[in-house]
Amino acid sequence: MNGLLASAPVYYALVQIRFEPVASMAKYVNELQDRLRKSGFPLYETEQTHALSFFSAQNGDLTVPPVGVPMPMANTTPIWYFTSSDRSRGYVLSNDFITFQVTKYEGHELFFKELLAGFQLVNEVVSLGNITRVGMRYLDAIIPKEEESIKDYLHSSVLGIEFGTDWLGGSWESAYKTKHGLLIAKVYRAANAPVGTPIDLQIKNLQLPERFRSNTPVRHAVMDLDHYSDGTLPPDTKALAESLNYLHEGVSDFFKALVTEHALERWK
Repeated sequence: MNGLLASAPVYYALVQIRFEPVASMAKYVNELQDRLRKSGFPLYETEQTHALSFFSAQNGDLTVPPVGVPMPMANTTPIWYFTSSDRSRGYVLSNDFITFQVTKYEGHELFFKELLAGFQLVNEVVSLGNITRVGMRYLDAIIPKEEESIKDYLHSSVLGIEFGTDWLGGSWESAYKTKHGLLIAKVYRAANAPVGTPIDLQIKNLQLPERFRSNTPVRHAVMDLDHYSDGTLPPDTKALAESLNYLHEGVSDFFKALVTEHALERWK
């Protein structure tokens, strides 16, 4: 993935930057929306996410349940979406992260350039604290031609065992410690299904590329590479760009290890 393949199998990519929480983020959203609208992201949507956290009564103020018993408390967190008109790319913002996501992937240099522009804007308006995590995730769809097999595209170690009966589907997963963080690699195989997304990832507000959007079931595999690094970084684009390039290098190397020479020839 260093140098974009002409028929690259990427159908979704994201980078997420987590930073020290900004409880007052909502008061900055109007200015951010106006500036992002003028920068090519005019579609604006918001939603509320809900989660439960637990705390224990410590001083006798609460008698039901008894003191010390964990009690649930509902938390609501706003999420804001700033999306391009064609729904091929956009920013997702919350109190402690910004994500840039694309379904029209045109190489990591442009991808990172747009991400950094959005991050710089948020930092300029909000004055962010330290970055606490940087991560990226790529989904690639491997769809063999009629006369081919998924075996022609992926390394044999991720394809499972041949059992001599009709194969329905399955997955492979492994984690690797890299020089710059942790890389989680997964491969999902489907004998007859539309191209979709892993169960833990919903693509919101974007449209998949047309060649991956058919509802017709197909024999395919999805390669899911997630590389992230925890640690403290200053909120400046130079340090962030360096971290992104290191993480992308790991993703690129692992991509090349997973696919075959035949696959690279097909995608040229």
